[in-house]
Amino acid sequence: KYLEKIGEPELVRWLQESYPLQIVKLVSVPKGEIGDNYVAVTANEDKYFLKIHLRSKLHIDNPQGLENTLGLTSRLRELGIKNIPYPIKTKDGSVEANFGEYTIIITNFIEGENPEINAEIATKFAKLVAKIHQVSTNNIDLPVEPFDTTYANKLREQLEILENKIQLNEQEEKLKK
Repeated sequence: KYLEKIGEPELVRWLQESYPLQIVKLVSVPKGEIGDNYVAVTANEDKYFLKIHLRSKLHIDNPQGLENTLGLTSRLRELGIKNIPYPIKTKDGSVEANFGEYTIIITNFIEGENPEINAEIATKFAKLVAKIHQVSTNNIDLPVEPFDTTYANKLREQLEILENKIQLNEQEEKLKK
């Protein structure tokens, strides 16, 4: 866990200096693919969602960081779309911040649970995505997604190494399949 390496008191102090929030504690959320997730609690008991990414890992898939994505969700929020995670900007107006070798992102906190995905939910989600894709973007200043696949060559290289490896452990065997 990144927080153990950073130290919670040091991170909380830095967060108070960098964000317009009085965060006093962090509570681990045990799910995350490429980073650590926390509920950041303020002195007023307000909650925010905090993500810590190791910048070197985050930027393999997304060399620009998350500025495009976070900029989009921020803009959608400004346009009045509710119930989406949007970034809480730093005191200097950035949507993400760097703390040593880490990227820190804070968003609003949305109370709820992740549902089990079944056919009904998948269908509803597909209909929602289709509806979003039908929205006209004329006269709306939105960032353009470059669909950058800079990680593709590295992934191909790693798959070749796995394919050519003679003795595989259990996890490597599962990954290869």
